[in-house]
Amino acid sequence: MFVRRFAAFALLAACTAAPVLAQDASQAPAAKPAHEKKVCRYEKPTGSNLPEATCHTKSEWAQIDSAQQAYTDEMRHAVMSGGGQGH
Repeated sequence: MFVRRFAAFALLAACTAAPVLAQDASQAPAAKPAHEKKVCRYEKPTGSNLPEATCHTKSEWAQIDSAQQAYTDEMRHAVMSGGGQGH
């Protein structure tokens, strides 16, 4: 009796898990993004003479550089327009 129940349960589990496994296997290659090579930059943190490595992908560095440039432009505009003096 126990063997029949176990066999029935195992068969049921195999039947319900097979479509899920097949679906996961077919989606795995499509879901994996292309591996980008990491690029490391060495920068000295404020107050230290020892450089630290910071590693990101090229696209991440592009976003970081763009954000830093936008911040620099914003601060330059604030100073030039007199908005940064608090008068």
